[in-house]
Amino acid sequence: MTPAEIRAAASEFQIPTESPPVKSKEEVAAEKAAAEAAAHELHVAKDTYAKEHGYEPCLNPKCLSPTCTCGANCTCNINPKVKCDNCAVFKAAKKAEESHERFLNAQAVFDTTIKPECPGATFIKAAELMEMMMGPEPPMLLDARSAEEMEISALEGAQASPELDANRLSVCYSSTGRRAGLLAEKLQKENPAAKVAALELGLVGWCHAGGALVSEGNPTTMVHGGSELNLEFFPTVGYQIVL
Repeated sequence: MTPAEIRAAASEFQIPTESPPVKSKEEVAAEKAAAEAAAHELHVAKDTYAKEHGYEPCLNPKCLSPTCTCGANCTCNINPKVKCDNCAVFKAAKKAEESHERFLNAQAVFDTTIKPECPGATFIKAAELMEMMMGPEPPMLLDARSAEEMEISALEGAQASPELDANRLSVCYSSTGRRAGLLAEKLQKENPAAKVAALELGLVGWCHAGGALVSEGNPTTMVHGGSELNLEFFPTVGYQIVL
């Protein structure tokens, strides 16, 4: 099988979908009580902060910031325009927290599912690749994705043709690392003297590290997700994920 056939046949990791378990009445009641308790706790925290700092209390149940200073007319999480600095900081922190959680989930999937499928592949992290690309001898980048994905964006200087340079490290990449790992493993087996590696976590890891992307030579923040189920692994801010 040629590298091109591998790219066409190998899809990125997808989490098997299962029907959610049916909850009992007791479980539903417990979840409702917990939500009501959390809402009450947030309301008390908002009221306390407002009184201590001389603000009108926030009455918006969709605003989750306990230090909101918008007052009774708060529209945070209703209107995309954030009205107070505290809410902006709170929302930024929550997004960062969610992004980190996504990264941890992606890493767990990679370690337990993707990497074991490519035992002969050498993987490098996004930070390592970034450092190499800034060095005197940057590696050759091989895009293991489909032409449709490459049209959206790619790493600068990447090529689709799996031609190796015996004197340079070649780094394959894909959406989450699976296709790249398979391609790197095959190329290394066919060319024992060559130096071939794959990008761990693929573009998911690259985006979490704040890596740059280009489209037709111009900077872009758009990136193809590879599959719908990969969307939950990309960071929540900084990039526009498309399919």
